[in-house]
Order: sequence, then C-alpha cells, then structure tokens
Amino acid sequence: MAAAVPGGDALAQSLAAEGFAGLDFGFGSLPLVSLDQGAFKTSDGATLGVEFWALLKQSRPKFLFKTALADSDPRSALVYSYDGLCDIKGESIQAKLEAWARQGISYEKKQYLEVVAQLANQATVLLSIPPTSVRRLSGVLANIRSRGGAIDQTWVRVHIGPKVTNVPKPFNPWAFSQQEV
Repeated sequence: MAAAVPGGDALAQSLAAEGFAGLDFGFGSLPLVSLDQGAFKTSDGATLGVEFWALLKQSRPKFLFKTALADSDPRSALVYSYDGLCDIKGESIQAKLEAWARQGISYEKKQYLEVVAQLANQATVLLSIPPTSVRRLSGVLANIRSRGGAIDQTWVRVHIGPKVTNVPKPFNPWAFSQQEV
C-alpha cells in the first residue's frame, strides 16, 4: 500500500534514522483541504475561508471510484486510490468494482490531484484538487517555472474561481495565482 502522504515512505525512513521509528503516514496523517459550500475547509474542522496562500511542495494523482447512486441510497459508496489498483486501505479496487457490478451498480471514476502544501501559518496540509481545477493549477505552475521560479518556494494564492454556469450542476472551481514580485 502506498503512503497517503506523498513522499511519506521516505519521510518515515528519514525520521526513523533520527530515532522516530514506527511512524505511519497513511490516510489521515495530514488534514485534507477541500472546497465545500463556498469555503475552503480542512478534514479536521478548520475553515480557511475563500482564499489562502500556500507553498506547493509536491503532487500526485488520486483516483475516486464512486457508485452511480443517490447519496441517500444505502448502497452508495466511494473509494479512493493512489494507483488505481488498491484503495487507501490496500484492498483491491477490482474486487470492489466487481462486487458493485454483481449488484447491478455502475460507477464513475475521477482523477483528482493531491498536493502537499505549506500554509502561511506553517501547517502542512493536503489539497484535494478536483479534475475541473487541475488545468488551472497546471497553468500557474507552468508560469512560475517559465519565469525561472522554484515552485516549492513561490507563494501561490488559492482562491475560489468564478462560478461555472454552462453545466448541469453549476459550481465554483478552485483557482490559483502566483504572488507577483
């Protein structure tokens, strides 16, 4: 099973060498930031508001497999995976999909981006960026790099983008901009 924190295995090894053996950087090691009902919120209950500044350290894809059922349906389920093969608990994704198929339940697969970020208050969090916002982040990172900047040393403003209305379910995407110097 892959560590839930990108680079978590290397970090665990490094800390073990310093006498902190046995650490587990699995799912839940760091707060997860998501955009929920008009504000950025962390999985541990903090609200970051409509914008915040962060240093982006690294990223990796994260896959969501979700049953195509109403959330109120007791069979509704979702599963996260970093490799598309095993879920975050190390269990087979294929086995879950086959179980859903036996029940006649279809599913959807979405690729998110999980980004390790350091906030202005020095807290380290994971940004859970949905597929609709990954290109926005990609553009900002390309701009930083094209200007010769070090991505992990450039403050990025994370904020709520303008509402997308030309879709069946209008939404506000994540938006990003770099700090001008």
